[in-house]
Amino acid sequence: MAIITLAIATKNDPEGLWYTINSAILSVMNTNLAGKLAFAVVDNSDTQDYANQVHSVAVKMGAAYKRITFPSNHLARNEAVRLSETEYTVLCDSHVLFSHGFFSEYVDILSKNPNIGLVHSCMTNGGTPTHRGYCCYNLQRFEANLHGILSSYGALANDKFPVGLQGYGSVGFRTEQWLEYGGFIEECAGHGGGEVFVSYKYWMFGSSVYTTTKVGLIHRVSKPYKRTRTQWFKNFTTSAFALGGYEVGCKYAVRLRCKPYIDELWKIAKPYHKFVLSKQKFPFSELINHFKKVRARPFISGKK
Repeated sequence: MAIITLAIATKNDPEGLWYTINSAILSVMNTNLAGKLAFAVVDNSDTQDYANQVHSVAVKMGAAYKRITFPSNHLARNEAVRLSETEYTVLCDSHVLFSHGFFSEYVDILSKNPNIGLVHSCMTNGGTPTHRGYCCYNLQRFEANLHGILSSYGALANDKFPVGLQGYGSVGFRTEQWLEYGGFIEECAGHGGGEVFVSYKYWMFGSSVYTTTKVGLIHRVSKPYKRTRTQWFKNFTTSAFALGGYEVGCKYAVRLRCKPYIDELWKIAKPYHKFVLSKQKFPFSELINHFKKVRARPFISGKK
């Protein structure tokens, strides 16, 4: 019986989906998860031809499948989690190769640490997927040490705060807790910004974010979503509204050149913000102040 699901959001990429699923199968061979990994695929393809190809791969690999038409990686990821029927889920896009034991480490960390809600992996565009050890994620000139450090609210790691982001869609969690916490903002188009919303929301709700030393290798050639800079900034601004409320959102709207979209983005974010207020243990302002103390940039600045 499967205990963990790899939930994959894909768009116009049947070949990448095939490689990703096969890599996942190889990664659990000769581990305690051999035969216990399930797959769920949500397709956001632009054409019926691509959709048919993705569906064919999903069926051949025994994956649960659903197609959506709204061009949103955020919605696709949420729908993929809803297809999961196992205790644990790992979210991933269809362009990742996994190191051996990748999924076992997710289950091991989550099963032994009830305070940890999200487990991120290190992702690299080069090197080999079996590389272990130090890895940096640069967030607006801030280098975060992702060497297996528990980055819970209020926890310091030397003099830098490890910012666990969901870059490239690789994050593991308890399925039930993710559904309780609500996942991504589904009205955000394209991709970008969702990793900030999810990670910060988990922190604000009192859960911890952990980054493993297991590494995934990105094999994507081109980006499936034609993301404009404006859409990317709109997604980040919507996340700011949802996490911090109207005044915080307006502040980031100005910073990210989204002032003309304030009413539109607040309308999207308002119900999410209401939900965040109902569950938060730490307000957004307190979390941001903590980041400032350890000299981390908690949100994208809009500057190069």
